[in-house]
Formats: sequence, C-alpha cells, structure tokens
Amino acid sequence: YKYYYDQYVTDYEEIAKYFPQVPNGDYLIIGDAGKVHHMQVGETLYRIAGKELGSQDHVRYLIVFNDFEDPNIIHTGDPIRIPKMVHKVTKEIIPQQ
Repeated sequence: YKYYYDQYVTDYEEIAKYFPQVPNGDYLIIGDAGKVHHMQVGETLYRIAGKELGSQDHVRYLIVFNDFEDPNIIHTGDPIRIPKMVHKVTKEIIPQQ
C-alpha cells in the first residue's frame, strides 16, 4: 500500500472522509496526486481525465475534486488539480506514480 502522510495505511475509506467524493463512484478520492495541470487552448476536462487518470470517464472526479461551480467555464491557464484515487473493489490506485 502507498504511504499517506508518512504512514502506511490500508483504510482508504477512512482517508476518503477528508475529501469530496463522487456519489456512487467506483473510486474513492484519497488525496492530491501532487500534480497540477494547466488548461491549454482547445483542451477539455475529458481529455485531461483521459491523460492523467487513464479514462475520460473519470472526468467527474476532476470536477468534484476541483470544486468547479461550472465545469463549462474553465479558462486557458486555469490550474486543474489531479486527485489520487483508489478503486473500491480492486484497490488499484490511480494515477500510478
């Protein structure tokens, strides 16, 4: 298991309580991946989700984690924080380090 705040932990559900979550999502947000993506001209959140999280279907996690009031209004240069997530069943962590 990956470390979190300098300690090894396995209780991802406990960690997830400290972060916003996607209702009925397959993954739990367990922190910040330590990466910030800056929106480029012509880019979409779907494209960023595909590149950074492995699937465009993960766009909901970007929206929730970044607390966008309106995800349709994002400007070039705006920072997009990338969440660290764990699958509820398989315990796969994304993004991979």
